[in-house]
Order: sequence, then C-alpha cells, then structure tokens
Amino acid sequence: MPSLRQLSYQGIHTWCYRFMERNHLSFRRVTHIGQPLKDDSSDAMANFILYCKKAMNDLNIVIPENLDCIANMDETPIYFEMVTDTTVERIGRKKVNIKTFGGEKMRISIILTILANGEKLPPLIVFKGKPGKTLENNLNSNNQHCISKKIFVKYQENAWVTKDIFKFWLFKIWFPYANKERKNQKLLIMDRATSHYYNEIKEDFESRDLKYVLIPPGLTRFL
Repeated sequence: MPSLRQLSYQGIHTWCYRFMERNHLSFRRVTHIGQPLKDDSSDAMANFILYCKKAMNDLNIVIPENLDCIANMDETPIYFEMVTDTTVERIGRKKVNIKTFGGEKMRISIILTILANGEKLPPLIVFKGKPGKTLENNLNSNNQHCISKKIFVKYQENAWVTKDIFKFWLFKIWFPYANKERKNQKLLIMDRATSHYYNEIKEDFESRDLKYVLIPPGLTRFL
C-alpha cells in the first residue's frame, strides 16, 4: 500500500498535469535563450526594413531579379560532439549515463553566407590553434588536398571569429564576390557582433561603392 507521502505526491503530480492540460501547457525543450524584446522593437524592425529598401534603391537592386545581390552572413560554433539533453533508457532506471569521447567542449567556428536566392558563398572555418604555427603549416605543406577554393580555413587560439578573422572573410570571400557581375551593387546584412567592426571598415566599403546593413541588437532571429 502506498504511503501518505506517496499519495500526496501522486495527487500533486496528477493535479499539475491536469492543470497544464486545461491551459494547453506542456513541457517543451528550450529553443532560444536571449534578452527580452524592448518596447520599441517594432519601430526598430520597421526602420531596419526601410533602411534596407533605401540601400537597395541606392544600389539599383530590383526584386526579384537581383536576389543574388543581397547577402546575409553570420558565424556559429560547431562542437565536435553534440551532446543532447535527452536519450532513450528503460523506465525506472535511476541513472541515465551518456558516454562521450571527450570532445563535447571542443569546437570550431564557421562563417556562413547565403544570398537571397538561396545560393551559398564559400564558408570560412576557424580551427583552434596559433596562426602560423604547426597546425597551419602542416595543413599548407603536407595536406594540399585540404586546400579548396570552396572552403577557407583559418586558425585562432580559441577558434573564435575575431576582427582579424572577419576582415580576412571580407577580403577573401565577400569583396571578390561583390566585384563580379553587377559590380559594386551588392548589399551585405549582418548582426552587430563586436568582431564585425575594425577601424577601416567604412572606408573599405565606401572605396568599393558597397553598402552593409547592421541588424538592431536582439532582433537577429526576427530579421
């Protein structure tokens, strides 16, 4: 026979689920962690869209004919082992273990760029390692088959996208693409990450008659 404590727990447990069911609630996996939206977020989004339209007009970008002239870039970490929060185990098992190879904290960073027509530009992969040291030298000297015109590789001590890495991306990937068909009529959209700023960035864009637009803070997932 269950104890009074067990009956009490079962009652609370049942009541909780019934309450959730009545109010259309359920346990959900978190899909996004971020700051709450500001009160003026709607105005910021509207102003951003208007600013983009003005930039497109200045560059003579016509939709849908020139979708290949609009690009969005962003960087993201990729972990060597993507350990999940859930797994399959027998009912009643008190301990649920997940075995790893020790790479759950090891990662690379990757800069991805996609055009409005769905085309993707070459990615830039940032590995952990000191620039110009053993790893990079071995890649360049002994593994020529790893060098590709479709993939760019850089090294950084923490595998982070720094200002220097971002500048490398600009000069090796974005500016060469912007100088192709419809030269200097390309619009780059990116977020306000601190790595996306360096002292001469405005001069580098203006000297090529190019424009870039920065997404307002906290609105990347919407815009």
